Amino acid sequence: MKSVYLEEFMKNVTQKSKHIERTVSIYFRSSDNFAENKSRWNQIQKKISPDVNEQSFEDAMSKYRLTELRQVTSAIFVIGEDVLVYTSPHLEIDNDEVTVGSTPQLERLEALSVKFPTSLVLDVDYESITVFFVDDRGIEDITEEFGDLTLQSYLGSEFRIGKSNHVSVGNKAVAVHGHNPAKEIKKNDQIRFYQGASPDIVRFIDDNYKGIPVILGGASQNISTFSDAVGKNLLQKLNDKKIDGHFNAKNEIYEAYQNFF
Repeated sequence: MKSVYLEEFMKNVTQKSKHIERTVSIYFRSSDNFAENKSRWNQIQKKISPDVNEQSFEDAMSKYRLTELRQVTSAIFVIGEDVLVYTSPHLEIDNDEVTVGSTPQLERLEALSVKFPTSLVLDVDYESITVFFVDDRGIEDITEEFGDLTLQSYLGSEFRIGKSNHVSVGNKAVAVHGHNPAKEIKKNDQIRFYQGASPDIVRFIDDNYKGIPVILGGASQNISTFSDAVGKNLLQKLNDKKIDGHFNAKNEIYEAYQNFF
């Protein structure tokens, strides 16, 4: 499971702070100089010491090792004995910020979530569906979490050659008769694969990524076939935006994703 994503993190901070009178909000940008990072961090610790549980705070800092990061901003919220930390390379600040008040300072994170919204990308191909988790921290292939999203897994050796085939596409039935030309066979198998995978994808999203927008990526003809084949429960989750081209961390498609917003 992907680590806590930004929108979920902000929700957790908000919920916990409702029951605490004073919240410490810290934004700390690590540089390439470890000694400088350590010095600045010591100054922050001195400033907030009256408002934090020292042991809880030190345990959290030891866990996240924030002074050892390079060119990364950490958003730290001390809420009672809880210390919540979110790190991002895209969270830009000019200087360290420390605020003690009745509510957490989430404005910078809210702006970050608008600029880099958390999304799932379904990269649909003829024989497989790849699922990517995308947020301000980058791209992660999480297909294994969903299971084996391949045509072979869903159809096995079911190739209906030499007989009449009937395949549902949305509210329409497509009939293919006779000898089944190779192109028609492939198209029908692709539709059956998408239809079989659709409920499993919906179930897993609802259980683990509920509320996150879903964007389709892949060749335009595969996107079209997928959109026509899947059920309404998955269609309702799809974002209107599409990525024309296969989506991965090693090409320029991530830039295209960022330009959506």
